[in-house]
Amino acid sequence: MTQESLQSKVITHLRFPLIVCVVFIHVIFMSYADARQNYPLFFCVDYWVSEVLARTAVPLFFFISGFLFFYRVENFSLRVYGQKVRKRFRTLAVPYLLWNVYALLIYFVLQTCFGGMAFKGNVSVADFRFSDFLGAFWDMRLAVPGWTDHTPVNYPLWFIRDLMMIVIFSPLIYGLVKFLRVYALAGLALLWILGWDFSMPGFSIVALFFFAFGTYFSVHKKQFVSIPPPVLFASVILYLVGGLVEVIYYGEDWMAYFHNVNILIGMVAVVGLVVRIVGKGIVQPKVLAESSFFVYACHAIPLGLLKVVSFKLVNPQSDWAFILLYFFCPVVTILAGLALYALSRRYFPRLTAMLTGGR
Repeated sequence: MTQESLQSKVITHLRFPLIVCVVFIHVIFMSYADARQNYPLFFCVDYWVSEVLARTAVPLFFFISGFLFFYRVENFSLRVYGQKVRKRFRTLAVPYLLWNVYALLIYFVLQTCFGGMAFKGNVSVADFRFSDFLGAFWDMRLAVPGWTDHTPVNYPLWFIRDLMMIVIFSPLIYGLVKFLRVYALAGLALLWILGWDFSMPGFSIVALFFFAFGTYFSVHKKQFVSIPPPVLFASVILYLVGGLVEVIYYGEDWMAYFHNVNILIGMVAVVGLVVRIVGKGIVQPKVLAESSFFVYACHAIPLGLLKVVSFKLVNPQSDWAFILLYFFCPVVTILAGLALYALSRRYFPRLTAMLTGGR
């Protein structure tokens, strides 16, 4: 197997597992401080899965996006830039708009028919002004003052929003990476590790750094799958130990910096392990990679509803009850997303193609 073929297969194999990680990031039952105090075993499981293992997902997706954007681009001209932007409009902007419309419609139905799921401050979609709808597609804080994060109404899509902005400014990233090389990456890495970020929704240091990181491998024709066995072994051990350190020293001031460094180590470990899996000929069902974007885009509201219903039915009062719900809710949500994707692809193939950007 050539290195080029290996890279392609590794990217394909990464997509669905990383989406599973994204879903687990959003399984929030309580604050980590409360969980650590009241349910220590649940805290250890929750934090290690959602904050250690799963947190490699978003950086890796930005990395892969940067790598693919400049893949096989010998001369990044204005014409090539125009072609890339037009293609990303179909694969990013169209699904982004449609999936945010989906979220608004779901909230509207729930709020109108069942009187639930109102936003903070008892704000509902029916009360939105035109400016509120615009805000819902970019930063929900403009529509709902009580919304805590600067995300669109379908909150996982902040990734797509920030990726679209990175694509627009890709010539700048290309220039930085091409001419400053590792110096540009080192500067961006330092900003990310130290926790610096933009104050404007749509711009994030995690998107800029990891997209540039992936760009570096494409522009300078380096193989990100070339991870020697000693490096893989060391990264896996360091990542596991680092995760244990994060659990033990949760809340310490220095932990935010350590956490980011551990994510970088985890990325090497995850990619290296997938390279070994692909090299052994283990085949992932094709439908998993194809459905990954659909599951990612539709999971947030069903997951939230399932958590609410499960809590009312189970009323967890122990570590094991919380752990059970912690795995039950995302697994059911993912399976439901896969089933919905299969039905949509069968009966509404054109709509499904639009919703997934033709993936």
